[in-house]
Amino acid sequence: MTEPLRVLQVIRVMHRGGAESMIMNLYRAIDRRRIQFDFMVHTNQRADYDDEIEALGGRIYRVPAFWGFNPLSYQAALRRHFTNHPEHRVIHGHIASCAALYLGVARQFGRTTICHSHSSSNGNLLEKLLLGVAHRPIPRVADYLVACSDDAACNKFGKDAHHRANYRFIANAVDTEAYAFDPQARAEVRQELGLGDATIIGHVGRFVDVKNHLFLLEVFRDYRAKNSQAHLLLVGDGHLRPTVEKKAAELGLSPFVTFTGVRGDVSRLMSAMDLFCVPSKYEGLPVVTVEAQACGLPTLISTGVPDQAVVTDLARRFPLLDGAEGWARHIETALAQAPPHRGLGAVQVAQAGFDVKTTAAWLADFYDSIASPTSA
Repeated sequence: MTEPLRVLQVIRVMHRGGAESMIMNLYRAIDRRRIQFDFMVHTNQRADYDDEIEALGGRIYRVPAFWGFNPLSYQAALRRHFTNHPEHRVIHGHIASCAALYLGVARQFGRTTICHSHSSSNGNLLEKLLLGVAHRPIPRVADYLVACSDDAACNKFGKDAHHRANYRFIANAVDTEAYAFDPQARAEVRQELGLGDATIIGHVGRFVDVKNHLFLLEVFRDYRAKNSQAHLLLVGDGHLRPTVEKKAAELGLSPFVTFTGVRGDVSRLMSAMDLFCVPSKYEGLPVVTVEAQACGLPTLISTGVPDQAVVTDLARRFPLLDGAEGWARHIETALAQAPPHRGLGAVQVAQAGFDVKTTAAWLADFYDSIASPTSA
């Protein structure tokens, strides 16, 4: 039996959320008889997805984190890896800041290189300047440039990058069957959380600045002034969680906000929600926006997220400048206009080209077509 092509996914750490969720969606769906994912991570600590990766046949390789001051030792670790692992003929990189180093070394070893952009912004002005310098060499060391949106491509790879011949759009696709609305899960989760008939506003994401949880709390405060049955469900974890919990207490909202932590049953939790809110300061194309629409949820998204996140008529984008009161009104309107049946969400997402089975099949063909001739 022919061995599968082993594609090396280069990422910082495989925790839940963001790009990691997208990669795992594809990994679960791809034909692993043809394509097997291995992972190069930049930590010695085990992470959320490590057990599942190994159960699916993936291997995890650890290299030192690159901090800007250790290029020689970092490149030495990369050379050792590529010397010892000729089976990694395709290198799919998800870290842009040090892509010039790891993709550059990979090309020296004759590997096919891919750089994947997941974000349409680089943060504050200083970060933009520093990362702009780091990103500049990427088009020279990456054989292929891929992104979750055209905005994300131009952010990392330069103006008009999405028009390059070697550019590919890869949808942040989801398992539409798994995220289809489940009325039984809705009833069970609401009973488990003691939320009964509450109007549940939901959010899934890491507690980091870009996700804008503090603004979301203000939005919820203003919406709850209109609907005393409203409850906010925050799924995820991160270093800003204590700050958000403190803010909820200061606003008098603690009894009406549930912090679930990291959960492995996000699809069930989404079925329990009534509306999904993504007030991010900027994003590439968050997987959760597509998952929420697949679950039939009215989905409010900030204009910091590319318009490609609007894959069904369930989603609307609004500027953060509308303020908390404006977003509260948007919630009220979206709930009033919500379709009576949520089951069509998964169908619409699949029709829009965001079903993970279709994307994974395309990706397997793509990997096969570009694999370098290096013998395993």
